[in-house]
Amino acid sequence: MSITRTIFLLILAVVMISCSQFSGPKFITDGNYTMESFKTFQDSLTEETDVINLCKEFMNNAEDMDLIREVQSFWQGIDEAAVAAYSKELAESNSNSAKYQYLYGRVVSSPIEKVEYGRKAVELDATFPYGYRLALATYSRDVISGDKADADYQQLSSMMEEDKAMFAKLAEIDPKEVYSHQFLYGYQMHTNDFENAKITLDNAKALAQRWPSPMDYATVNAGMGQFADAKNNIRVYLTGQVDEKDLDSYIKQYYFMALSSAKQYDQVITERTAVKGYDKNPSMLYDLSCTYSLKGDIDNAFAHLTKASKIGWDQVAHTKRDTDLNAMHNDARWEPAVAVIQANWDGGKDERRKTALAEKVNDNAPTWSLEDINGKMVSLEDQKGKVIILDFWATWCGPCTMAMPVLDDFVKNKAPENVEVFSINVWEKGRNKPIKFMEENNYAMTLLYGNEDIVKNYGFRGIPYLCVIDQDGKIRFTHSGYSDGLGETLEFWIDDLL
Repeated sequence: MSITRTIFLLILAVVMISCSQFSGPKFITDGNYTMESFKTFQDSLTEETDVINLCKEFMNNAEDMDLIREVQSFWQGIDEAAVAAYSKELAESNSNSAKYQYLYGRVVSSPIEKVEYGRKAVELDATFPYGYRLALATYSRDVISGDKADADYQQLSSMMEEDKAMFAKLAEIDPKEVYSHQFLYGYQMHTNDFENAKITLDNAKALAQRWPSPMDYATVNAGMGQFADAKNNIRVYLTGQVDEKDLDSYIKQYYFMALSSAKQYDQVITERTAVKGYDKNPSMLYDLSCTYSLKGDIDNAFAHLTKASKIGWDQVAHTKRDTDLNAMHNDARWEPAVAVIQANWDGGKDERRKTALAEKVNDNAPTWSLEDINGKMVSLEDQKGKVIILDFWATWCGPCTMAMPVLDDFVKNKAPENVEVFSINVWEKGRNKPIKFMEENNYAMTLLYGNEDIVKNYGFRGIPYLCVIDQDGKIRFTHSGYSDGLGETLEFWIDDLL
């Protein structure tokens, strides 16, 4: 090859590389790429195009991966498709960069693709922790904590077996990172490697990480057959958190949770059936059905579910949703068993109404004035003469997102004209996620942005928290958490107030 042609190819390569990088207007001229500088410019920009250019510049030029991740996530909240397209462009034009393979892997939707891009990043740089984190976070969510019925489960499970060395490797190259030890611990528990799981807990504690709890040790000890130690771990965990009079009851409940998590199903069955009167208790019989199902003993699972339904088990929605019973769903006995539980539920409506209305209170509702998505202020004072339902929630809260479809159905199909439902977003970073969540699901509730004052004034510590205010401004009903009968309970409350 001639010297002239060699020089030409080198120049062409430089041009191609430069073209693959961001070439828009630069905001940072002193190389000071920090979250503070990003927020300063972002707050000063009025055009969305400029904000996106700012994100592109940071993704290209910032060196702090955690900062780049935050910027990418911020842009994702503005335009998910655009950030995915740009991240793909960067990955393709920088095919030898572990950084850009990782960043594109963060925004692809397929869990299998996420793992593949994590693998690419690791292959390009075996000391780059974020490639490991991308793959292992996917395995932790979709395999270790995933549903075997999901379409990708089997393939991901096979891929995880191929990548099992990654779990220990990440803990080796990034030993101070919390995720490194949590991923390793999760894999060890998933594979019943309880002895090494205990070592991982001890190592994390030695590094002053806060996540290892007595419940983690209880589960490990249960897996090792050290049942007395497991109970002692749980006693330590619960002491001071629950009333002393309820402590023993809670210890039993959490102990069985630890046994199940450790797959000690025979021990669960032995101890539950040793309780006097267990065969007269529908909840205990149902729990035994779940344990037999997890163990793979389907005949005994159906036998105990049938006994539970015959003496009153009526939690039909919970039964249908309970993943512990997944192994029973394809059996011909499943639908008839559910039909009996449904009949029990239908027959208990009057009693449930009495229970719901027995919780009625008569407290003054604290006043509030909150902003909606259009910047308009909405106040409680403006709602006089209406019945108001306040739903305090956040996008990261699982029980909250379970309650949202119920509230939406109530608003669209059951609420009288003079009833208003406000979904008040609290404890959330930024305003993009709640708007996107509401719009994507076409929810009909009115979104308002809450603050610490309203949280303090209404006195709740957890979400979802529902509060029903009557036409005179009095709080009449409240409810914490999510329950399967929430939709029906809302109807009971509103019928009572109107």
